[in-house]
Amino acid sequence: MDSSLENPPEARDAVTNNDDLITSNDPTHPANLICTLCRNFYNLGWVTGTGGGTSIVQDSHIFIAPSGVQKELIQPSDIFVLQRATRSYLRKPSGLKPSACTPLFLAAFDRGAGCCIHTHSQWAVLVTLLVEEDALIAGTSLKETCFEIEEIEQIKGLPKGKGKLGMMGFYDRLQVPIIDNTAHEEDLTQSLEEAMDKFPDTYAVLVRRHGVYVWGDNVHKAKTQAESLDYIFRLAVEMHSHGLPWTKEQRNRRQSRLTRNIETQANNTGQVMDTMPRRDRPQEVLMDASCENIQASGKGKRGRPAYDEESSGEGNEIGVATKKRRGPACKNMSVEGSGLAPEQSTKRGPGRPRKSV
Repeated sequence: MDSSLENPPEARDAVTNNDDLITSNDPTHPANLICTLCRNFYNLGWVTGTGGGTSIVQDSHIFIAPSGVQKELIQPSDIFVLQRATRSYLRKPSGLKPSACTPLFLAAFDRGAGCCIHTHSQWAVLVTLLVEEDALIAGTSLKETCFEIEEIEQIKGLPKGKGKLGMMGFYDRLQVPIIDNTAHEEDLTQSLEEAMDKFPDTYAVLVRRHGVYVWGDNVHKAKTQAESLDYIFRLAVEMHSHGLPWTKEQRNRRQSRLTRNIETQANNTGQVMDTMPRRDRPQEVLMDASCENIQASGKGKRGRPAYDEESSGEGNEIGVATKKRRGPACKNMSVEGSGLAPEQSTKRGPGRPRKSV
């Protein structure tokens, strides 16, 4: 018997030509939506080349973008369709391969997602590099790192978590786990699932030096969350370039570093002054040091009291020295124009006779 009768061409091509699954005039049909989303993401710079991908669940079917096709050129006829329950293909376009992201999309769907988006956003990649750099400086393990930010308005665009009502607030801290990249996309699946289990409230996972996976309960929510996260990632990169912290802990650490730097500078300046010859030191430093010594001990140079003395018998009935106390306003003293060096004194000590002319 002719084998072609047992397996007629129409049977062999049933999986390939099952076009009724992707044919619709409804713009919200998954096959049409995936094409629209991919074009929009291309214009945003998220899926340049053939990178990135999108997948949508509808009823018992999973619709997946193809691999190796420029995302702005995808057509509904390029879309793959899976049976959700059995994970078997109901439609495989001829000459194309399903997205390499498929196992990761399925991981999100297993946790209740209705749409999953994968982008190669530059801001997402840069954020992972900045977190990596901070971890290396702090000496912490990269496996323990995640992106964290708080007190940013756009955080309100993210849900509080699976099974929780409402959206995050301005004062909530957003945490997005980061996993290490691999040579092949499908090898990320285990790490992605572990991150999802460790951070059950997250709707995104960053892949270091690669991009980000974002999912939502439906297409609208997944798109909104992807846009909100990309805005936050870009803002975080700009904040970092200006030395602005992402969290209160980073702000406190930065203030501590600044305080230590100021103290170190002050100590270094004092050490330099101590090694300089007295004549080369700034006048303000000499005056401040003299005043501090006087106020601390109550005495001037050579143990003299901190007041002026005039020893003259004239105008003094008992012929003793009269004393004029010099108050703490010694910082206002000036030796400019006196013709004397700062260390010279114009006062005579007690009991020293006036020289005859």
